[in-house]
Parts: sequence; C-alpha cells; structure tokens
Amino acid sequence: MKKVIFISCGQDGLYCLYKALSETTDDVHAININQKYNYSKAEIEYTKYYMDNCVEWLQQNVRDFEYSIVPEIEINWANKIPWKSRRYDGLSEKSIRLIKIGNFKYKNDFVAIQNWERDYNIGYYGKLHNADEIVTGLDYLQSQNRTRLDGSCTIAQIEFGMEFSYPIAENMVGRISIYAALPKGLRDIMIQCADRWKGEEKNCEKCRKCLTRKAYDRVIQTGILTVKELDGIIHNYVINHSMYQTMSATKLVQERIEIFLKDS
Repeated sequence: MKKVIFISCGQDGLYCLYKALSETTDDVHAININQKYNYSKAEIEYTKYYMDNCVEWLQQNVRDFEYSIVPEIEINWANKIPWKSRRYDGLSEKSIRLIKIGNFKYKNDFVAIQNWERDYNIGYYGKLHNADEIVTGLDYLQSQNRTRLDGSCTIAQIEFGMEFSYPIAENMVGRISIYAALPKGLRDIMIQCADRWKGEEKNCEKCRKCLTRKAYDRVIQTGILTVKELDGIIHNYVINHSMYQTMSATKLVQERIEIFLKDS
C-alpha cells in the first residue's frame, strides 16, 4: 500500500508520518506543499529548515522514505482572489455548489476557501503520486468545525477520486498525547514556537506550540495528571464552550492549556 502523508513540520503531520514509518511496512511518501500564496517567504524558509531536519532524523532513526516539496497549484478560486472575481473553471458543478454553500453556512469565507484550496492541492498531488491512501493530520477538535470534512475532502473525492484518512481524529488522539508520542529526538528538532520565523531569538512561551511543550513538561514534572487525563480536560472544555463562543477550537485548546499551567 502506498501512503502519501502531507506534512508542514507541525506535530500533527509528523505524528502521522512517524506512526506510518514505525508501525507499518507501507510505501510512504511525505509531501510538503509550498504554499507561497498563503504564507510569506520567511515563514516558508523557516519551516523548510525544520522539515528537512525532521525528515533526515526519521530517515536515519526509523526507516527510509520518499520526501518531496511541491509547488502550490494556483487556482482561480483561491482566497487571495476577491470574492467577486473568483472563477471555478475546471471544477464540477457539485464541487462548486459545495464551496458556495459552505461559505454561506460557515460565514467564514477565508477559512472555508483556504481549507478547500489546500485540500484540493492535497487531492491533486495524492492522485499524481498514485496514493492508495492520503493521510492528513486533521485532529478531532479541528474536525468539529467540519469545514474540511463537509466540503474540501468531498471535493477531493469528487475531483480526483481520492480517499482521505485521519489517524488523529479517528483515534481521538489529543494534542498533548501527540507531542508525548513523538520520540524525544524528533521533538527536540521540530518547530517549538510558532513565532520564531519572525527572527526572535527565544521562544515566545505564549503560542500553542510553546504551551503544548510547557503543559507536557508540567505533567511529567508534577505527576498531578496523566497526559491522557489532561487531553480529556481540554477536549471537554472545547466541546462545552465552542457552541457559546466564536473562538475557534484551536484558540479554545490554547486557552484551556493556559488555565492548566496557571492552576498547576
């Protein structure tokens, strides 16, 4: 079986890649999409440095696999294009309808279009590389928004006939558990702070990546909770608050980790 796994050097994609390499004998091809239309050159170069290090570590310490960096496909309905100027040339009527309905349903044009655009790229490259399975790091809490699961992945199925799998979401693996499951050598060289690409010399200690690391360290040091128990608390917090707040699941996760760190 050939698995194409999409990574961006975040912990979710690395977790999926590490699990596939360490727990299966599948033919694994890791791909990073150079999203030059959505991210700055500084962000892309910063991420590439860490991705190259992580890929090399996995190839040397787990097993060899294929790795590619591919260009983002420029499409005529991308989020960088003004809404009234977007065209949908080449898309089926069913996909166009899903995109337009999704934009209205979620009332968040940027997020919906960006997710669909990204996953359209994933479907394209999965088919190009003859994948039997496309693996992404979408987690359970992210899927509660369902922007991707309702629209974008369906579009990839419609346009390219590709099926997606979500090991993290399907197994309900929490954020702290994901971090804990990665080998220490890999944790030490992956991106530890979301703001370091700006040229900062030290970690900000405030972003979600920094808070995840700090929460894991606090659990290990104090023993007041297990990693799984903390993830359960975070999960329940997000579920209980998401229907009352406009804050995203990602922000709610960050907020609950901050509460844990303050109270412990």
